[in-house]
Amino acid sequence: MSISTSASGATGARDVSPKMLAHKKYPTLDVPRSCGHLEAAIDRTKFKLPQAAYRVILTEQGDLAWVESTDDKPIIYTKEPKTSWDRRFKVGLYGILPI
Repeated sequence: MSISTSASGATGARDVSPKMLAHKKYPTLDVPRSCGHLEAAIDRTKFKLPQAAYRVILTEQGDLAWVESTDDKPIIYTKEPKTSWDRRFKVGLYGILPI
C-alpha cells in the first residue's frame, strides 16, 4: 500500500491494490446477492408493517401523537411509545445542546 503526500507533507488518499481487497481482512460485498436478500425480507414483512409500526400524526393542538393499529380500534399515545421519562428527558436535553 502506498500513501501519497502533498508538497506540504500532509497525508493524502491511499492507493489500494486489488490484491489487498482479495485478502480476507478486507471482505467484499456481493451487492446483487445482498439486494436480493434485502428485497425478499421486505417482501415478507411489507404486509405486516402497518401493524408493526406506529403512525405519527399532528394533533389539533400542534403536538405529535403516535397511533398504534390494532384489530379492534387504534390506540393513540401522546408520549413516544416504549420510552421512559429519563430517555425523553435526555432526548430533549440533547436537542437544545449545541452539539
